[in-house]
Amino acid sequence: MEQLHSEDDLIAWIPPRAEGPRARVRNAVGPKRPWRLVAAFAFACAALGGCAAHESRALRVGMNAEPGYEFAYLAQARNLFAREHVAVELVQFESMSDSRRAFERGQLDGYFGTVFEVLQTRANSDREPRIVRVLDCSQGFDVVLARPEIADVAGLRGRTVAVEPGSLNIYLLARALENHGMTLDSLRMVGMDAGDMGAQLQRGAVDAVVSYPPASTAIVKTGRAHPIFSSAEIPGEVIDVLAFDASVIASRRRDVAAFVRGYDGAVAWMAGHPDAACRIMAARERVAPAEFRASLHEGLELVSPSRQNAYFTPGGMLTRVVEATSRLLVRTGQISKPIPPADVLAALRER
Repeated sequence: MEQLHSEDDLIAWIPPRAEGPRARVRNAVGPKRPWRLVAAFAFACAALGGCAAHESRALRVGMNAEPGYEFAYLAQARNLFAREHVAVELVQFESMSDSRRAFERGQLDGYFGTVFEVLQTRANSDREPRIVRVLDCSQGFDVVLARPEIADVAGLRGRTVAVEPGSLNIYLLARALENHGMTLDSLRMVGMDAGDMGAQLQRGAVDAVVSYPPASTAIVKTGRAHPIFSSAEIPGEVIDVLAFDASVIASRRRDVAAFVRGYDGAVAWMAGHPDAACRIMAARERVAPAEFRASLHEGLELVSPSRQNAYFTPGGMLTRVVEATSRLLVRTGQISKPIPPADVLAALRER
């Protein structure tokens, strides 16, 4: 693997997030080795009786731009996955729903998302995602933004609201309306990529959007929208997770556990080097380090490795979130029947 000696080397090496109105996939494993070196490595493996499965194929993990997910790129940049002896290919998407769909098509081994996406995948595809790591809790990170003349959630009645199809956006909007005695039928929802929402709001094509940083931060800065509801009003309900398919966990358990340890290592590295870590991750997000730090700390509560057991214990916090989310998805017609927590939680215990 290419040696990176300074923080500037890391920033130059990390590919920027995908941009544009449509999903773009980007291989984030760094410069490719010359084909002769790859061939020599393959020959050496054969001569030694073959390499282990985790050495022959990288774990493909999908993600979109979100501060809590960026620790995976930080782990890649700091060679933390390599130190755990697992090959990783991070695949970038424009939106969370795009990442989920790629997983459902079998193009990924795992993906970053929320409990909402995991339940959608389990209900609507042949894949069997299992949550292996709780990343963070949204405490105001996810927001409903409305045009200035709309004072509150009640003002959304009969209005047009943009959401990412098949994403947490729908859950957040449903909970906002529920708190005000309304339902999704009280307004008009339109599906839209996260990157298009700001422009459409500015054009007047929609009255409100459901968003999250960095997109929501950029929208608020224009002065054309303000927050009327956030995940802070439903504490503990919106959590980001890392999930792998059950078949991948069964066949590559050590690799999945190594990926989790690499991610945990990046979280730990930031604790000791907060300025450097924020600068590296902000560069890939193409935002100022101070802005990235604010989005990471002001609206999110990171869940440390030591707190994972509190979520994964039978009947624990994650079970309660899965049950509550499943019930709302059934109530809003997103899935046909409740999904038992046992169907989406991993038996992985190497935390």
